[in-house]
Amino acid sequence: HLHTLLIAPDRTALAGTDSLVISPDGALWELPFAALMDSGGRYLIETHRLSITPSFTALYEMHKNRHEKWRLDLLALGAPPSDIPLPDAVREVSEIRVKYPTGRSVERTGARATAEEFRRNAPFARVIHVAAHAELNNVDPLYSSLRLAPAGSPDDDGSLTAREIMSMHLTADIVILSACETALGQARPGEGMMGMGWAPSAAGASSAVLSQWKIDSASAKTFMIALHDRLTASGVRESRAQSFRLSGVRQMQSPGLRHPFYWAGYVLWGDGS
Repeated sequence: HLHTLLIAPDRTALAGTDSLVISPDGALWELPFAALMDSGGRYLIETHRLSITPSFTALYEMHKNRHEKWRLDLLALGAPPSDIPLPDAVREVSEIRVKYPTGRSVERTGARATAEEFRRNAPFARVIHVAAHAELNNVDPLYSSLRLAPAGSPDDDGSLTAREIMSMHLTADIVILSACETALGQARPGEGMMGMGWAPSAAGASSAVLSQWKIDSASAKTFMIALHDRLTASGVRESRAQSFRLSGVRQMQSPGLRHPFYWAGYVLWGDGS
């Protein structure tokens, strides 16, 4: 029904188009566009590359600010100590790490996955991956936070807020937040969804992968490893939106993971080119 309302009316204009850049408004920020189904029973992610942006002015700025030189190819932080353990996050980070050059990667898990490590290394990394818990602040979404490990100082509890990330200077091609509900916040006219997902782009990152709901931990690992497989595939030149799309398609084709719950909650925010 939603495909009929939102996509089908433009089918003539979209004929021959296999890439969609969507600038939602209001409640549509929480809609998993990837799961919209056409009259032939195909999900939108099966037929189109998808990305979302607060506005096309913002998209232009994200694309214009792309960089080509980095000190690190990968910064990966995962499974900081928590009352709710994340065993899949440890394997997620370790399996992702081996896909990148050893001398140009920083991998930290457990008590070593500190907010301080993020602050120290994130400005110089091409790819940033964080597998941790996130905390959504519905009252002030810019105080939504990633829950990383404390570094030891009395004033460091390990939380990394959206507001703090916004104050950094990031040059990353892509920031992947493998945590629950990082795409949520408050939808504001002309500004998009203000919150954790908005912060990396505001800090200068070209794109981000976020989640719209509480993602299953084991399936998150599968999706994220598939995404990094695409991003690091030797001899392959494809857009980030295409890497993201193929990762979702691969997820839905995996045994037991066909249901949109396991893949449609991920969104690619920003420059998918």
